[in-house]
Order: sequence, then structure tokens, then C-alpha cells
Amino acid sequence: MPDAYRGETVKAFVVPRAAVELTEEKVIEFCRQKLAAYKAPKTVVFRKEQPKSAVGKILRRALREEGRALAVAPNRVVGGSIGPAGSPGGQVK
Repeated sequence: MPDAYRGETVKAFVVPRAAVELTEEKVIEFCRQKLAAYKAPKTVVFRKEQPKSAVGKILRRALREEGRALAVAPNRVVGGSIGPAGSPGGQVK
């Protein structure tokens, strides 16, 4: 995603499993433990489902476009995003 300081930054689009309570902090902390610092996401967007092609591949271009739209209007719901505890709201902060 575009970033004023670095040019681009990492954003994670996560589909939580049923009965699993995730927070942005938990996801970022897990990624920091498992990934190099520059690969860990700075923000997390929780979604109901990922956009997929006809053969089942995740449409990364659609996620990039959604990320840019959320950067412009952070309170707008785009492409099935959900906020904390399933409330609409897009990006979790």
C-alpha cells in the first residue's frame, strides 16, 4: 500500500476463522515473530472472504485497489471488509 515515508508499506488482509477472536495487534505481533521486520504488516484489514478468480486464486490486484480506496476513505466499507467483532467499518485501528 502507498506510504508517504517508505513509498510502500505492508497491509494484511485477514479472513478469521469462525469462533476465533483476532485483533490487529495479535496479527501484527504474530507476523513480527515469524517474519523479517520489513515483511511484517503495519495495518490489518479483516474481511469476510477474499476475492477469488474462477479457478480459486486470490485476486491480489483487487486487494491492492481496496487498500488504496481504504487509504483515501478509511471509514468506507469496500469489498466485504468487516471491522472488530464483525461490525462494518473496513480497516481496524
